[in-house]
Amino acid sequence: MKIKQVEELVGITKKNIRFYEAQGLLDVERAENGYREYHKEDIARLQEIKLFRKMDLSIEEMKALFENEKKKSLQICLEQHLKELEYRKEGLTKMQDICERLISEHQSLETLNAEECLEEIEQMEKEGAKLMNVNKMDVHKKKRKGAIIGAVVMTV
Repeated sequence: MKIKQVEELVGITKKNIRFYEAQGLLDVERAENGYREYHKEDIARLQEIKLFRKMDLSIEEMKALFENEKKKSLQICLEQHLKELEYRKEGLTKMQDICERLISEHQSLETLNAEECLEEIEQMEKEGAKLMNVNKMDVHKKKRKGAIIGAVVMTV
């Protein structure tokens, strides 16, 4: 089966299928002409990947599940993922509480004390809440920066 058929059958874009292959989640057989040849096992694996992505499992978690040498059981993986989801849920609940409080206080941009709110959030983080990491670099920004550096090096 060709990638276009797989894309339609599974509902995953060609780009994502190739990405999952590049990440080592999928090992697709190649025909003599070099084209990818997808089989029933590949379709099943892509359906598993789609399910796990919808469940918000990371690529790393899936790798641990699929790799033969250090194969992790689905049970263990899901138990660990459930703990991570609970941890994130606690952080979201705390953010929800802050939003509700600011709404009940009828805050506006003019009356909002961002510094005070940030201090409150930083205290939550110190206590273990897992919240949005604003220091994490945007992937697109990282790629753009790499392309600019490459262009400068080539120009020099």
